[in-house]
Amino acid sequence: MMLSEFKKSRDKFVLAARLAPNNEEIRRELQKLDGRVEKFRAMERSMCHRMFSDARKGLPDAVHKKGASSGIPKEERDAIVQSLQYFKDDSSVIEMPIPGNLSSSEIACIEEVAHDLGLKTKLVTDPEKCIKVFKEVPDEDD
Repeated sequence: MMLSEFKKSRDKFVLAARLAPNNEEIRRELQKLDGRVEKFRAMERSMCHRMFSDARKGLPDAVHKKGASSGIPKEERDAIVQSLQYFKDDSSVIEMPIPGNLSSSEIACIEEVAHDLGLKTKLVTDPEKCIKVFKEVPDEDD
């Protein structure tokens, strides 16, 4: 789920709260949504921090070759696995955008881990390059 989708959901809850100001269920759901947004942002920050930590230290790209099958360090792969597993387990989120300025090894790792977890990936180049990881959503016709 993109942050814009969280905002749309929040706007609808705020409108509902205005229409029914004494409805505790709406307020609880709004609080849950705010918590999920914060978790999403924290997960995104953590994943980006871990994924770019070697690059920020100025280490050569060859360092990334020491890791798992996709060529990145085990710590980075573990962070990717953890983030994608968290995403998979969170039923309130169906799409996870990841910044596209990654090395080919990092992209390959994300695609490999996503596939292993039963998730789909798509490289998007417009308006900005990013990788979208998403859950397969059943058709409404089913």
